[in-house]
Amino acid sequence: RTAGVCRGSHRVDGICQARRSQGSDGSPRPYDDALLRRESALLMHESLQKIADASYRLNMPISLEIMEKTKKEFVTDIESMKEVTGDLFSFFTYTLDIATAKPDEGLDILRRVDTVSKLHISNRIGGLYHTPLYDGDFDFTELLPALRSYHLPMVLEGYDPQGGLDVFYRNVEFLQEHLMQLQCRIS
Repeated sequence: RTAGVCRGSHRVDGICQARRSQGSDGSPRPYDDALLRRESALLMHESLQKIADASYRLNMPISLEIMEKTKKEFVTDIESMKEVTGDLFSFFTYTLDIATAKPDEGLDILRRVDTVSKLHISNRIGGLYHTPLYDGDFDFTELLPALRSYHLPMVLEGYDPQGGLDVFYRNVEFLQEHLMQLQCRIS
């Protein structure tokens, strides 16, 4: 889990090397996960500061995405996003990927965070992300009206294991059908 963090810059290598050599008997000591998390958050914040500076100079808004909850990801909820952005939190906008959120987490984030700028929509089955809208853990017939009420751009994501466009076309049909029904209810 920490190998990827230790491979980067010399500064990170120095941190990891120092921790490895601190065992009282001279043997490698296990990593302190809390310390490594704080150090990683500080390094991410430094990188985000550079990105924010460039964004400001170029007048180019930047949206950060809350990632899926896997071992390789660090920023997987709004609290960890606030941890790494710190004083920069209000500078950025945020992309919310519905499939990577817990069932009620996506709508909760939309209610609490007014800087979400776009939604990535797809479904999931357990830990398999970006499944078709009509097939997965989320009921998009119920979820779409709630998402639509925020008036945010929606980016359709998906994966077709056959490498074709069948899933994409079926997702588009699903959206057309359900958004048409929603439009009829509003009219």
